[in-house]
Amino acid sequence: MIRILLIDDHTLFRSGVKALLQRQPDFEVVGEASDGLEGVKLVEQVEADVVLLDLDMPSMNGREALEQIRETHPNLAVLCHHLRGNHAVAVISRAVFERLYLCP
Repeated sequence: MIRILLIDDHTLFRSGVKALLQRQPDFEVVGEASDGLEGVKLVEQVEADVVLLDLDMPSMNGREALEQIRETHPNLAVLCHHLRGNHAVAVISRAVFERLYLCP
C-alpha cells in the first residue's frame, strides 16, 4: 500500500485527487492539509510514502514547506505540482517507485 499525504489549498482539487486515488487498490490517502504550515505539521503525525505538494499556497508556500520536509524526512518522496486531473495518479506512482523529488 502506498500512503499519500495531500497538501493543497484547493479543497476541490484535494477532494478530486483523493477520490481518484481511493479507486486505486494500492493507494491510500493518509492525510490532507490546506497550506504548507499545516502540511509540515501533518508530515510529523502521519506515516506517508509520498507527499503531493502544491507549490502555490497561503501561509507557507510549497517551496518553503518542501525545504522543511526535506530537513526532517530526507527520504520521503515529494511530488511538487500544479497538476489538474487524472495525470496526478500516474505521476504519484512514478514518484513513489523512483523515489523522486520532482520539484524545480
